[in-house]
Amino acid sequence: MGTPLPPNEIEGGNLCAICRGPGKTWEAPTPKFCTVQLHDTGEGPDYDPTWESELLSPTILEQDLVEPCLFWVTTANFIWSWQWHPDNCYVSVFHRWYPWLMAFHGLIDEICLKKIANLLEDAPDSVLFGGYAEITFGVPE
Repeated sequence: MGTPLPPNEIEGGNLCAICRGPGKTWEAPTPKFCTVQLHDTGEGPDYDPTWESELLSPTILEQDLVEPCLFWVTTANFIWSWQWHPDNCYVSVFHRWYPWLMAFHGLIDEICLKKIANLLEDAPDSVLFGGYAEITFGVPE
């Protein structure tokens, strides 16, 4: 899928002043990449076993070029995003061809979190339900 990623590039992104920088949750610079891993999810009514490795493996997201508090990637079947807002943060994973098929939707009224619960609870059109997303900075070694 294009240019290979640099080995574990943790820093080097544009500053997301909501959570990063002097006096913020993390004083370190904003990373260019982060990794999202889904844990403890259940299979929803629209789950397809051929998506298992794509959904349950660590997924590398890249910082958006315009919005420095947004990280995202499009994989073979899903669009992944993690974003910080001034009053909340969210993780979202939805099917790229059928956007009503959600695999993960976590929104919490706190900022700068790296662990977010899935709000999908075996709803119609859900691919996965329950569990949580864990975010780490950089790419896996």
